[in-house]
Amino acid sequence: MVLRHSPKQFIIFLVFVLVGVMVHYPSFRLSLYGDDWLTIYLYFVPSHDQARFGPLPGVLSFLTPYGPSILLIGSLYRIFSTNYIFYYVIALALRLFTTFALYLASSKFTKDYLISFLVSLLFLVGFTGLQTPDWVFYMNVYLALGLFLLGLFYKAKFLETKKNKDLSLSCFLDAL
Repeated sequence: MVLRHSPKQFIIFLVFVLVGVMVHYPSFRLSLYGDDWLTIYLYFVPSHDQARFGPLPGVLSFLTPYGPSILLIGSLYRIFSTNYIFYYVIALALRLFTTFALYLASSKFTKDYLISFLVSLLFLVGFTGLQTPDWVFYMNVYLALGLFLLGLFYKAKFLETKKNKDLSLSCFLDAL
């Protein structure tokens, strides 16, 4: 994925990181909630009725409505066990990825960088931005939304440049 890096974009990303860490820092001391523990349980007991895994083999069995959450949180539990700070740091990193993708997409569509910055900042620290990072369960949603927004960015870029590379990248991001 090739983004044209400019010092302005780098500074905006650093501002997002700084604000995101300042606002979400109290979350780093939290433990996991009930939904998170349920997904960990379902990860380790895939034959349970509530797991509802798909009929496909291996990792593809997670292609169900709650499968990505179960796979992501269960995998993180295998790596980090009960070091909860890492769950929240990863959730914040994915939130920052989505925030920056929102900034890129909205600035591409509106051509107004200040409004795009403010909209992205509102996504990061607004009511939904403050409450949902405390739920590790939504990490896969941040990832999917960030990829979707990058796909929109490259669609808009394709409409401007008519380069097949941008269209291919957009289709790839949409498929992810």
